[in-house]
Amino acid sequence: MSIQIASINTKFGEGDITGVDVRFSFKTESRKIDSSIRVELSPEEYQGNESIDKLKAKLKEVLIEELTSGEEIPTAE
Repeated sequence: MSIQIASINTKFGEGDITGVDVRFSFKTESRKIDSSIRVELSPEEYQGNESIDKLKAKLKEVLIEELTSGEEIPTAE
């Protein structure tokens, strides 16, 4: 999976980081899936993953976790 980070926006509240929005695009090696998305990380998820390589690995982890969580995806009626 290839990940390209477009932007990192840090949210602050009362001088502390309250969240980090990361916008990125990714595509699979076969190029069958190609998408641009936004992921919101908690301060704890972001801490220690500030470098681009570590952040890409964290985004991949979060994306896979969310897609395989078993949560039902609503369908259009």
